[in-house]
Amino acid sequence: MEKLKGIIFDLDGTLLDTIEDISNAVNSALIEYGLKPHKIEDYKYFVGDGIEQLVERALGKEIKKEKFNEIFSKIKENYGKNWNIKTKPYPYIPEMLDELKKKNVKMAVVSNKPHKFTELTIKYYFGRKYFDPIYGASENYPKKPDPFLAYKVLENFNLSQNEVAYLGDSNTDVLFAKNAGILPLGAAWGFRGVKELEENGAQYIIQNPLEILEFF
Repeated sequence: MEKLKGIIFDLDGTLLDTIEDISNAVNSALIEYGLKPHKIEDYKYFVGDGIEQLVERALGKEIKKEKFNEIFSKIKENYGKNWNIKTKPYPYIPEMLDELKKKNVKMAVVSNKPHKFTELTIKYYFGRKYFDPIYGASENYPKKPDPFLAYKVLENFNLSQNEVAYLGDSNTDVLFAKNAGILPLGAAWGFRGVKELEENGAQYIIQNPLEILEFF
């Protein structure tokens, strides 16, 4: 395989371990409204498809729309105050990014996390020197696994599909890469685990972030 020239990253469960701050924000709201909280492990399967789906999975489908909206707002408020308490980059992610930058690899982020929080967390944990462009979920364009944002990044990179990979930790990420025609890489350290990545067609499973360097 020829060396790649660009890579797009997922955020939660790939670059950053955010699960405790997310679960705490949701569970605090659930407890406040007299609902049963969930285990952290459950949240690894609640996240990945956007905040609306996260809250739906946490609340269940039986809850009334008015109550859903009220709790949804409280969860966003909680997370807005406590998004950086437990969150941290996974081991070797900073070193990987530094080495990719030295190789002049083009890097971007496409996440289903709300765009505001995607930008906020990247700026806080990684600064502005690695990723361009950065896309979080927005009403202005479809979420993963729709390939729309992959095409936007390819256009920004001025690279073709066979020159770019996508690294993520879930079935949504693998499908996003496959739909876009770019190389699907699976992050074994992420929320969902190797089995889900393999079953959905990740072409390579990356055990340690530094293994990424072999592709560039």
